[in-house]
Amino acid sequence: MKIGNITELQETISYQNNRFSDQKYIICIRDERYEYNVIPLICNDNGKLIDLDHFEFENNLFASRPPYNNPHNIEDLPLNRFYYNQIIKISYGTIVENNGAENPNLPKVKTFNANIRNLETNQVIEIFDGKLNEADSLFTPYSSQIFELIKYIYVETENCFFTIANGKLIGPFLALKVNDNSFTIIKSSFRAFGEYELNEKTYLEFEANELSRKIYIPDTSNLALKFKKDFDFISDEELIKKFEIELQSHPDYFNESSLEAIKKVINKSSELKSLENVIKENHRLQDLLGKSKNILERNIQLINFIPDVKKIKDDKQKLEEDIFVLNRDFEKLKIDINKEIDELNHTKDTISNDISNLEQTKKEEWDRNKNNLDKEIEILTNRKNNLEQEVEQKQADLERHLEKTKKDIDYYERQKNELNQTIASLREDFKEEQKNAQTSLQNLVKSKIHFDFISGRDLSEQDDQQDAHVRPLVTVDKYNKEQYREFRNDLLNILRQYNRNFETHFIDNLLISIFQNTLTIFAGVPGTGKTTLARLLTRILTPKNRIREVSVNRGWTSQKDLIGFVNPLTKRFHSSSSDIYSLLKEINNESKEQSVYQSSPISFVILDEANLSPLEHYWSSFYNLTDSTGMLEIKLGHNEVINFPNNLRFIGTINYDHTTEELSPRVLDRVNIIQLDKSPEINVNNISTNEVENIRITFERCCDFFALLPQNNIDFAIDDKTEKIYKEIKTEFKNLKIFISPRVEIGIRRYVALASKYMSDVNKPLDYCIAQRLLPLINTQGAESKHKLENLKEKLKEHKCEISYRILDGIITTGSEKGIYEDNFNYFLTLSNV
Repeated sequence: MKIGNITELQETISYQNNRFSDQKYIICIRDERYEYNVIPLICNDNGKLIDLDHFEFENNLFASRPPYNNPHNIEDLPLNRFYYNQIIKISYGTIVENNGAENPNLPKVKTFNANIRNLETNQVIEIFDGKLNEADSLFTPYSSQIFELIKYIYVETENCFFTIANGKLIGPFLALKVNDNSFTIIKSSFRAFGEYELNEKTYLEFEANELSRKIYIPDTSNLALKFKKDFDFISDEELIKKFEIELQSHPDYFNESSLEAIKKVINKSSELKSLENVIKENHRLQDLLGKSKNILERNIQLINFIPDVKKIKDDKQKLEEDIFVLNRDFEKLKIDINKEIDELNHTKDTISNDISNLEQTKKEEWDRNKNNLDKEIEILTNRKNNLEQEVEQKQADLERHLEKTKKDIDYYERQKNELNQTIASLREDFKEEQKNAQTSLQNLVKSKIHFDFISGRDLSEQDDQQDAHVRPLVTVDKYNKEQYREFRNDLLNILRQYNRNFETHFIDNLLISIFQNTLTIFAGVPGTGKTTLARLLTRILTPKNRIREVSVNRGWTSQKDLIGFVNPLTKRFHSSSSDIYSLLKEINNESKEQSVYQSSPISFVILDEANLSPLEHYWSSFYNLTDSTGMLEIKLGHNEVINFPNNLRFIGTINYDHTTEELSPRVLDRVNIIQLDKSPEINVNNISTNEVENIRITFERCCDFFALLPQNNIDFAIDDKTEKIYKEIKTEFKNLKIFISPRVEIGIRRYVALASKYMSDVNKPLDYCIAQRLLPLINTQGAESKHKLENLKEKLKEHKCEISYRILDGIITTGSEKGIYEDNFNYFLTLSNV
């Protein structure tokens, strides 16, 4: 029977007004996609299986962490204590509606993760499809996921399972040991071992995490597991032992001299002339004599093959003699034991008398103690009555004191409200006065600038003096250096509020890529939300005045288009309309003191449509700083120099069509290209500063979280398994004649070393590096190249690099289509709608 079709619609169970226990529990499985969710399957209500209400449980169930003062609190992430695909249960507490307080995009219902428990031994029995090897006592499951499940959940435990092999339901089995792709198994004593009836009432069938499963739940009215017949599941070694035992039980029959005599009689009978005609005419007699002769020959050979039969007879005779001696000794021993029993009976009578005397003495003592206790109870009762009177008096005094305290609280509340109103009024007055003073100061500065201009003074010096008085933007970190995951989860929750639901590892990748690289590229076809994600992400990470969004124009050729230029006549710097110059001056002023720039937030520049003009031209001022650490310097001409401590990051968005420029190999060597899939669009233009929660994080904390230190202080070591996979992937790129530069090599190792600490999936760090640093280098043609790309694709599939596999599949598919891109395999062609 399939889960969902067990009971009628009106009988399905709702989460409302239900409290769960060991008698009434919900069977569920951990959700493979979302670490906080479980997939509820069915409810067992005192031995009756009831389907769940599909409408209430359609988006699975969210496992929330209990409050920290809860005695059942579990410190780990909600479900990390269970293996994927492990069957578990909700057998404690309740399930309630998710009202959106934690996240409106989570499932409709939730429960505390402490209410989710392991199943008891054999509470739910699984049925696996696979192959039985009776000779070696092995079971090989057909599914790799089932193999992993048995490996982590069933091996060396008392939980049994059944198998379906060759259309037969066999079991129960226990798994003892893991082999390469199979398990050593033995019979379980849970039920009679053998073949059971296999029909729709034997098991429940369901699909979870894209895997079909079958389970049997004992002692339920909906299911029946009926024994059909014995199944002789024994190994070759046990079969030989059984045969030897059978031989030993018939030693007289296997006597070589007797069998040889019978064989001679059969041979002689065939030679007698008087019997020759009778044998020839009677075919049945001829066949029987022939068969008898063959059987005798086989028995004689068997005796020769098993020479221990004679020894067994000798041993039997010796054992009979030993048994006679033992019987004689037993009679003697029996007499001695009877004598000892008589002595023990006498001792027993003596002890019984002693016990009777002790019981009498104990009873007298108990009576004395009872009288004493009765007197003490009477004294305590009197004392209790006196205490009750004292408590009533104290309660009356406390109630009077409480009434007075309430009046005092009301008085102080009124005083507090009046003070708050006064403070608010004073704050408004102060803000107004501060605003007026600022306006007056600005007017005064303008008047002075006009006066200096009329008097012929150099205004560039005046600008420098004004910049020197710009007040630095200092913030206080919300997190300590060990709280990266709290920082990441807060950012993830804010993104979800704006309909951006990302996997945790994708957010880790975004943050590591952006902070470890001066420039990070968001790529994708139009409409994938590249710019809106960049806006929302930067608004969360830093204050609005530390962000500049630049729309790149076609025809930009140098830094003057992005930052500005020095007028050779006036020797003054004229900033461009991008307003990046003001941001550079601000971080330049902060760089003069380490304590200031470390306590300041990081700055961002968004380059929208970054490849409308060649990046290496208009971005040249920052081009050579991508490999630098520590304090950076930009020379803008004349005496205009900007210094800043590597706390400026660029996020570019690109499309690919006939209006855009290709990214040169020198640019690809320095950037991470993150390809975005199409996602719901959001309007970030209308989001005010108050509408987007800003995470308080300083440049110092960014250095702690993302290892922004000089490279000689960073450990680039990666584990042996990842190193082996990386070498295989590099070999495939070498076959494609694609060179991986030392800069890219360092970037990948730096990324993997950090991401391995943050990402729970061990395959994801290298997968992201291949997708973002290596696949963008692919630009090749021809059928031979396609064959090599297919080899690379198989390697990615083998090592579970799902992100890279999907992108490379798109490159091969685009290059294989008929049309202008045929036999042209280029990463950037997958970003075009043409």
